[in-house]
Order: sequence, then structure tokens, then C-alpha cells
Amino acid sequence: MSKQLLRWLGIVLALAGIAILGYAIISYVSQRQLEAALTAQIPGQNAPPTTTPVVLMPALSQGARPVLPSPDAANFSPSVTPFPTHATPVQPDPTSAAHVVGTATAISLAPRTPIPTDEITNSLSRPTLSATTNASAPRTLGTPRGTGAIATRLVIPKLNMDLPIKTADYVTFEQNGQLVSDWNVPYDAAGHLITTAQPGEIGNSVISGHHNLTAPNTFGLGVFAGLWNLVVGDEVRVTTQDGKSQLWRVKETFPIKEGGEPLAVRIQHAEQIMGDTPEPTLTLITCWNGQANPLAGNTYRWVIHAELVNVN
Repeated sequence: MSKQLLRWLGIVLALAGIAILGYAIISYVSQRQLEAALTAQIPGQNAPPTTTPVVLMPALSQGARPVLPSPDAANFSPSVTPFPTHATPVQPDPTSAAHVVGTATAISLAPRTPIPTDEITNSLSRPTLSATTNASAPRTLGTPRGTGAIATRLVIPKLNMDLPIKTADYVTFEQNGQLVSDWNVPYDAAGHLITTAQPGEIGNSVISGHHNLTAPNTFGLGVFAGLWNLVVGDEVRVTTQDGKSQLWRVKETFPIKEGGEPLAVRIQHAEQIMGDTPEPTLTLITCWNGQANPLAGNTYRWVIHAELVNVN
């Protein structure tokens, strides 16, 4: 090969490299602009800043531990991970479930999400926080497990949020030759995790939703975007299939760091988020990526615990 040809080849490769770099820069800038535009639309995002510090969920105490909903509790997850479009979901049977790795979030998402750069979240490790159960809550409002009506609608006035509630099945699928179990959370509705209590029953009713996905692998403002802007005392309303309206009041709101956490820690998170309670509890879950760029990833789960106030 002649020197002149080598020079031309070098020039072509250099131009290709510059083009690829330029495309990467343009894509990065466009993504950040889109994130900024969507962040400005997040419900409650423009409210006056709160002086309450962000407190991460602590490790469970060595005392009594919450009991996960049955059956096959060890394999349940509160994940709002996007369900792979290429995977074929199947409901777990005793044989497949026995070999599923019990994860608190989908295995495929574990350590790859970036750590947020905002000062508040970086300055915290694993904090102190009161237990999620409230023994003094009015237990007379709740109905026995298995007797409550199906929840059909979720309304959060502060966030102008009015969503249908659909069932989120627990599914097992194969990914890269490994069985993975996760919740198949809907994109166009709030997803009631099928093994947990119905809202208003004695126990923990867990409802999950996406924060930055509008369809599989499609970035956008998810149905639960802005959930982290709720504070203690805010109202949540749930309508059930029998026409009754439940009023709930937020009693606890906090993030949980999941990205990069060991499997044992994520399983412990699942126990604390989804563990059954002796009174009616409503738990809302979505993802969050820190105060600076809340939609940019799934490093954290944001959890809301609410107590039942009345039913009419």
C-alpha cells in the first residue's frame, strides 16, 4: 500500500472519528435538553424548596422483620425496571421459581446506573429513620386480607395525578441464559403488585409506576414522575371497584439507593418496602436519580408510605 493511500486512509478515519465524536456530543446535549424540559414539567417540581433533608432508608433493625407477601416471598421485588421487549414473560411455577435469583431489583439493572452528583444525596450513606409500621394507626378501618374490593383509580391532588390502577403481574423470564424475576409494571397506569394487599385491607398494598418511561425503552415523563415531591400530610385517594373512595395521608417519604448496592442489601430493601403491616398501609414506589437530574436514571427507589384516614 502506497504512502499516499495510507495518508488518505488516515484522513478518512480521522474524519469518521470527528463525525462520531460530534454525533455523540450532539446526542448528549439533546438528551440533557430533553431531560431539562421534562424535569420542568414534573408535577410539584416548581414548588417552593423544602428545608427537610433527604434521608435514605436505614438498614433493618435486628429485631422483628416484616413478612413479605406470600407465596414464594424470597423472589419478590419492588422493581419498576422496564420489562425487556425481547423477553417472553411467564408466570412463575414452583419449578422455575425455585431457581430464580431473589433480587430486590432486576439483575440486569443492578450496578450500571450512575450515582447522582447533587450534594445532598452524595453526603448521605445509610441514615436513621423511624420504622415504617405505625401501631397506633386506626386498624378498624381495614378489612381482612382477601375481602377488599379491587382498586381501580389513584388520585393525588397535589400532583394533579389521576391514574387508572392496573395489575402488575410477577413474571419470570430468561435473560442472557439466566432466569430473572421482576414485576411487569404498566406504562400507562399505576401498577398494583398482585401479591400484595388491596388498598384498604389489613396489610401492605404496594403500587408501583414508572418515572421516566412511557413505553418499553422509550424515555419520557412517566406516570409516577414527581412522586418524590409529596411530603408528610399530603392526601392520596384510591377508588375501588365497589364505588368506595379511600382517603390516605402520607406518613413517610424517602429514597432508597439501589444502584450498585449488594444483592443482600437490595433484598433487605424489598423486605422493608413490601413487608406486611398490622394495619392498612399504602406504599407507592417509583425510581429517582437525585435532585439535580431526577429523570436521568434509576439509581434510587422513592418510597411513599401512607395511612388510611377514612372510607366512604
